[in-house]
Order: sequence, then structure tokens, then C-alpha cells
Amino acid sequence: MPIIDPYDGYSRSPGYPISNALVVTPSDTETLPVIPSKILFSHPGNYRLTFEGGQTVDVYFKDYWTFFEARITQIHATGSKPNATITVFW
Repeated sequence: MPIIDPYDGYSRSPGYPISNALVVTPSDTETLPVIPSKILFSHPGNYRLTFEGGQTVDVYFKDYWTFFEARITQIHATGSKPNATITVFW
């Protein structure tokens, strides 16, 4: 039996429902392969992020498994929590 998509024919909103996910590694030289609508950070700590508008800022997350809704183009290795699992969703 084929999968039924009750949302077929509707335009997609920027945040929901999520259709794709990818685990990424922070990099000082590589941008993300896609601009996500949500990012999941596995560990608390500082993360250096570049936003779609070009601003690079250091963000601190105080909790484990934090979802962050933002249009990010790069997650930098320098200034970011080492060994954290980061998953982007779009």
C-alpha cells in the first residue's frame, strides 16, 4: 500500500513539518549544505553560528538537547562545544 501524504498539495511552511535531517560537524571552513529551519544541539555550551544574514555570533545553550529555530549557514568549530552532536532539520 502506498504512503498517503495528507499535506500533498499544500505549500510547505518554513518550520513544520520537518521532512529532512542531517547530522553535521562544526567547521571553520565549510558552510552547511542546506539552510535549516531547526537545529538540535546535544550538549550545553557555547556555539559560534553564522546566520543567513551574515552575522556571526556566539550563542550559549544551558540545557542538553536544545532545539534552536534559526536560519544558520555555518556552525564554526572554533568557539563551539567540542564533540557535540548537531542535527539540522528542514
